Amino acid sequence: MKIAIVSDIHAGMDSVAQDLCPHEFVTDQSRIVYDNKKRHYVEDFVSFIKAEGLSADYILVPGDITDKAHPMEAKLASECLQKIGDALSVPKNKILFVPGNHDASWRLHDISDKTGIMWAHRYIALQSDQFIFSTINGNAEGSSLFEKNFFGIWRYNDVIVVGYNSASAELPSDEVRCGNIIEEHLQAMEKVFKELRIKSDPKLKIFMLHHHLHDFKAPKGSKHDYSLAQNGESLITLLRKYKFDFIIHGHRHYSCFDAQNCALPIFCSGSFSAQIGTEWAREVSNQFHIIEINEKRIRKHICGVIQSWSNTLEGWEPSPTLRNRPIVGYQRAFGFSLDDEYVSQEVRKVITTFAHKKVRFSWREEIVPKIPDLKYLCQSRDDILEWCHEGLLSSLEWDIFAKEDDDVFFCKK
Repeated sequence: MKIAIVSDIHAGMDSVAQDLCPHEFVTDQSRIVYDNKKRHYVEDFVSFIKAEGLSADYILVPGDITDKAHPMEAKLASECLQKIGDALSVPKNKILFVPGNHDASWRLHDISDKTGIMWAHRYIALQSDQFIFSTINGNAEGSSLFEKNFFGIWRYNDVIVVGYNSASAELPSDEVRCGNIIEEHLQAMEKVFKELRIKSDPKLKIFMLHHHLHDFKAPKGSKHDYSLAQNGESLITLLRKYKFDFIIHGHRHYSCFDAQNCALPIFCSGSFSAQIGTEWAREVSNQFHIIEINEKRIRKHICGVIQSWSNTLEGWEPSPTLRNRPIVGYQRAFGFSLDDEYVSQEVRKVITTFAHKKVRFSWREEIVPKIPDLKYLCQSRDDILEWCHEGLLSSLEWDIFAKEDDDVFFCKK
């Protein structure tokens, strides 16, 4: 199964693309900004998809589809997603989304309106039947992304996707604006999970929201993050209880992947087309991802590979792997972890055997073939290197080192 991720489009003036910014927004003051945006961004991306022969079964969009929740922004985002869907051969009923904090029209927050009618229409752009988002929400079971309990469930033959609007409680007047996982929403969600027998359903189960549940390390600096979703641990507890396999979110415009606990990997998908802050220059690019999930489950965990591409001055290219940085590189595996005692024992056995028979050997060329599932190892080369140095061969006279080609080498002193 292949799941494409198109996150944080930010259609509007905050997009990097002219074709995702409504011409009606361009003023004399903003003309220079507009002229510096990338031309034919969506068209070039579609051409890239076709040239690479990429395809997917689903497209997930974890929020911030628009920048200011204007109908013209929603129109451009809707057209963009349908073009991407056509290029990837994904049918419209398999393009799914959740709203983000930028998708509510804050202009409708009028404290003098004690009825709450105006604020209840803050998602009016995405709710319009002119755009794909209304149909997606209408196809969901359980609730609505725009009102009451703010979640939706889409069930297919091979996957169950649950989407939650983690921005539903945000107000423009809030001193600290952050995502919020409302307890009443979780209770309503669990009730539907029980009715639909989600826990015992063997299909792949994915949860999608906009805000992040963990404070991932930033590419540069260590500022306190005030936009972290509140009550995230309660959500994670619920998802573990009902045996969910994967969490996908957006919001932060750089990608991260937490798969050390293979029981519930969490993927922060960065941004497809938002302007990237200058503080992350040369570290972060706009990205697109395809998660390829293997149906085989290793020790009850799903396994697979995330492929990521970045938009650079040269166009769309495989994302580089940055040492000691959280950004997801071109290929990131998951499903097999050295933190699992069983796995680490199996790896130790193979390495110890080689250590008594050879004077040198490599992880990629000789260890992985002995344990083929290591191709789904979530640890990076540097993680493997550290794991090996922490006493694995302390009793043996061996050097353990790495080269630029991402392999780990063992050599007798």
